[in-house]
Amino acid sequence: MSDVLGGATSTARAGSLRLFMRQHPWFTDITIALVYLIVSVGLGVWHLNAGARLAVLAYLSTMTIALVFRRCYPLIILAAAILLPVGLFFFLTLIGADPEASRMVLQLQFEGRPAAHAVLPFVDLLALSIAAFTVGSEHPLRISLPTIGLTLVFTAVITLVWGQRKFFVLWVVIIWLVLLIAYLIGSNVRSSRLRMLELENRARQLTLEHEQREQLAVSQERNRIAREMHDVVSHSLSVMVTLAEGAAVALDRNPDIAKQAVTELAQVGRDSLQDARRLVGVLRADATTSPHLPGQPSSIAEDDVPREPQPGEHDVRRLIESYRRAGMPVTLHESGPELPPDPSFHLAIYRIVQESLTNVLRYARASKRIDVTLSRSGRDTVITIENDAGDGQQVMPGSGKGVIGMRERAAVYDGTVHAGPTTTGWQVRATLRVPGQPHAWSSPV
Repeated sequence: MSDVLGGATSTARAGSLRLFMRQHPWFTDITIALVYLIVSVGLGVWHLNAGARLAVLAYLSTMTIALVFRRCYPLIILAAAILLPVGLFFFLTLIGADPEASRMVLQLQFEGRPAAHAVLPFVDLLALSIAAFTVGSEHPLRISLPTIGLTLVFTAVITLVWGQRKFFVLWVVIIWLVLLIAYLIGSNVRSSRLRMLELENRARQLTLEHEQREQLAVSQERNRIAREMHDVVSHSLSVMVTLAEGAAVALDRNPDIAKQAVTELAQVGRDSLQDARRLVGVLRADATTSPHLPGQPSSIAEDDVPREPQPGEHDVRRLIESYRRAGMPVTLHESGPELPPDPSFHLAIYRIVQESLTNVLRYARASKRIDVTLSRSGRDTVITIENDAGDGQQVMPGSGKGVIGMRERAAVYDGTVHAGPTTTGWQVRATLRVPGQPHAWSSPV
């Protein structure tokens, strides 16, 4: 158990170190450059003569500064790590210093002692390893692989020219192995970084898609609420205005009819209030599943919102009866089998009939004939509302969204709504696919 915990702790520390290095690249690069400088100087600069010491220190300082900017210019830093040691050799030769004496600064040590002066070529293996790692971690394979290939070729040539021939294969193998390991580590770091970026981008994309789905759901819910409120309020107010006007006209001539109209007006108001409260109760239904703190009153319980089902196709008769009491000559015709028990489908039928009759009440109040037909077949339900033309007077303004709402309701059930004039008046014809029935290739109308 302790081994597992120890492994988890070390993994967490390694992840924290990688995160710190990724968040502070300049600090990381400066640290690596300083480590390179300290290690190189510690290999034995101070035993050189003054001229060689200054030349080697100038080289090491230049390479250290270059390594600080290794992420910005990986290919240039790699080229500098190859060519600057060769340039140092020629410079030491030019000033008359012994170039062989500086090999220990640029190279490894063998068994704790500086290697023989003619054994090692002028290759700064530490700087080259850092540069090869950077090329692998910063460039794609199409760039890094050819670059490392050329680097291996150049180091082999330098080894052949300045190294001892009998140790040529040994030093080429060592140099190539070190450079390839450094390059492969860098390439693996790049792959891990790209994989992490891809996962982060995917996570952001999923978050964005989730937010878009939520916004779409909210928009659809708002449209549904607006459609329901439009149907409830529009129908109720239209009937109430008609009843109020009728009561005002009959008040002096026939008080009994006026009283009946006022009574009906109050009933319509109560029914409308109940419909509105029912709608609010549906919208706030999620609140009943939320936990309440001890002693906290439930707002739903205080409001006493009714939980009866939304009106459906079976309530069409009651709806038509309310219009008859408002003075409209509405006739209902039904044919076909019973519909499946789908509350949403029944609500769509109810709202389409309600909106159509409300439009008749607004625009053709004096119509002498209003026929509502519900025809049910095995696959479709056809709703037809037809009325004679009115007198064109006392037209109540509308929002223009009634037909749009009917078409939206019908579209949910692969249906259509057609509204337009006829030879005698106006007709609304809606066709809805019965839920659970297969789709047909032909038009449902």
